[in-house]
Amino acid sequence: MVSPTFFTLYYTLTKQEEGNKNEIFFATDGEKEALICLHVSLDMDTGEHFKKHTTQEN
Repeated sequence: MVSPTFFTLYYTLTKQEEGNKNEIFFATDGEKEALICLHVSLDMDTGEHFKKHTTQEN
């Protein structure tokens, strides 16, 4: 079972423009990281892109 991830009050969001057909944001509080999709369903191409590109580059 996966435990929930809680972020601190202060976090940053960076829009991920490259390689996706969804509106995706990278969230981090300096300790934890997550990708957040604002669409109800994730496009298959977007999922494949982020499977291949697992590191965050600013």
